[in-house]
Amino acid sequence: MSSTSKNGPQADRMLSVSTNEPEEKLTRRERLRVWANDFKKRAKLTLHNKETGEYLTRTPSSWAKIGAFYFVLYSCLAAFFAVCLTVFLVTIPSIEEGPRFSNIITESLGVGIAPRPSKKVSISYVREHDLAPQRLNTAKKIKNALYRAGYSTDEQDSLLPLEMKHCNGASFGTPQEPCVFFIANRIFNFKPETALSWQCNYLSGNLVEKNLTLILYPSRIEPERFAFGKNDSFQSPFFVGHFDLRRSFKMREAVDGLFECFFVPVDKSVDIDVQKQEFKIEYN
Repeated sequence: MSSTSKNGPQADRMLSVSTNEPEEKLTRRERLRVWANDFKKRAKLTLHNKETGEYLTRTPSSWAKIGAFYFVLYSCLAAFFAVCLTVFLVTIPSIEEGPRFSNIITESLGVGIAPRPSKKVSISYVREHDLAPQRLNTAKKIKNALYRAGYSTDEQDSLLPLEMKHCNGASFGTPQEPCVFFIANRIFNFKPETALSWQCNYLSGNLVEKNLTLILYPSRIEPERFAFGKNDSFQSPFFVGHFDLRRSFKMREAVDGLFECFFVPVDKSVDIDVQKQEFKIEYN
């Protein structure tokens, strides 16, 4: 019969701990070997626990249940996507039919400006000794806009006649004589009842209107040019405005002018709703 201390089992445990001899300190290599053996045992236990029959911490029945859950979940998602795609393909109109709801778009004919204004409505030029970077940047913007409108790079250098040669070629104008391209938006099966011309009005600024020379090309665009359909080779019609500001530059250091441009029907009896495009030319 074993004897116990008066204070009970807890005192016995404390006594046994206090009487244990201190463990020998392990070397670094021995600690590493112990850690490796422990890791190996844990890894084997994680892959397959023979006592519980678990594989990767789950029993075969648990793996079957979670596999069935994800199979049902992703099957429902795939079916939902297939239904949405089917509805989309059934309701989308064919290329020959064009868009079904185009009333909002065709109510007003708009244009895009090239070079695209750097600010909200301003085409800005900076007074520099070397204007070559500005010309290259302006030419790049115009060429990109014409390319998106359907004009190839080879066609762009010969779009305009000789009388508009200042707006053609590598620079597309200069800061004192800027050239602005107004490219009509593409509207499916849109065809105006009459030919359209282009009009620009000087609204405000420090320009002297009598010193401003404005040349527009072409004088008119026939209705057939606006008929955008399924033809991939369609080229958006455009007008070019050559703004000659040289006489204003002789009078002022900084020049700016706000203009308003828009389509005008050649036949005045025809009423066409068009968007008026305001833009400002600045030279500081």
